[in-house]
Amino acid sequence: MMPLMTVILPANAGIFFAQLMQITAFEVLDTKPYLDSYLRLEPADPINANFEAVGLESIYFLHNLGTLLFAFVFFLVMVILSKLLLLCEEDNSR
Repeated sequence: MMPLMTVILPANAGIFFAQLMQITAFEVLDTKPYLDSYLRLEPADPINANFEAVGLESIYFLHNLGTLLFAFVFFLVMVILSKLLLLCEEDNSR
């Protein structure tokens, strides 16, 4: 979160941190077009360039989650599925 503060960095440190942010973002898929079409959202720009450097590229929370959104949805579906399977198992044991 250091780029959100007003810190003057040398050019080589700025390039290093920019590359590091790309690695840590771990964006496998671009989820913005899918979320925009499904939720009918208007495209929104980041608040300023510092937020974009950190990976907060939109004012929408779901856009900023990126690929992690799929992991959360997958986890939620698996929890619901496991609860349903447990209910089915209890019904069959009676």
